[in-house]
Amino acid sequence: MKQLLGISLLAAALVGCGAVPATPDGAPASRHLERMQAELGLTAAQASQINAIEQAQRNRMDYLRNSSQARIRAC
Repeated sequence: MKQLLGISLLAAALVGCGAVPATPDGAPASRHLERMQAELGLTAAQASQINAIEQAQRNRMDYLRNSSQARIRAC
């Protein structure tokens, strides 16, 4: 009985994951910023500052990802 329940839950999770619709318009970061502007009523200057912060964070994550991959390959 427990095995059947486990299999049923796994099947439901796999089917549920496929039901999430993809959004084809724009990059996720631009949609995120647009939503923040609309919901928070941000000015153009505030949106520009947030965009700069997000870009700096993306650059840092890219650097960390690349340096980690290089260290892993060196092993």
